[in-house]
Amino acid sequence: MQLIARLLLIAGSLIGSWFFAQDALNFPIISFIIAMFLVVILIAILAFRQTIAGFFRRLLGKDEPGDESKDEPR
Repeated sequence: MQLIARLLLIAGSLIGSWFFAQDALNFPIISFIIAMFLVVILIAILAFRQTIAGFFRRLLGKDEPGDESKDEPR
């Protein structure tokens, strides 16, 4: 858990350094806010992973909606 938090904070610092100087007084706050956005995005992806996977399967044409018997032999 500590490794995941550390990686997210490092990613927040890297993204924050693209837009703000690291010498700025509010840089730790900005990098923490960006890290929290990354946490929210990660949780949303984990919560909706089956829906997202189904969307990409349909997008790539590997799964037709309403055609569940496609892979089953008759």
